[in-house]
Amino acid sequence: MCANILVTEWLPPDKGVEVAKLYPKIAQKPLKTLKRVGNSPYSTTTEAGIKVIAIYEVEDAKLNDGIKEALTRRSLYMAIPGYRVQVEVVATVAETIALLQPATK
Repeated sequence: MCANILVTEWLPPDKGVEVAKLYPKIAQKPLKTLKRVGNSPYSTTTEAGIKVIAIYEVEDAKLNDGIKEALTRRSLYMAIPGYRVQVEVVATVAETIALLQPATK
């Protein structure tokens, strides 16, 4: 089985140049335990700046390693004032519905 990791980042609007300089350094590093889902990462702009989301799959047995990798990959950004990151383990809707179904004998 695989777990899903959702990484959400918020980047201040006045730090776009700094982020653009760091992004290639981060993006060129190969993923070790994580596998991207879809065309992740995705971004949008908000009044608060740039919001980026990335969705990954990781083997259940390597979940802790996957969370560490997700955070480590973003460590360069953490020096940017106002940068925020949130890492969450999430389930698909199908997985959630399966959990809500009564157990069958």
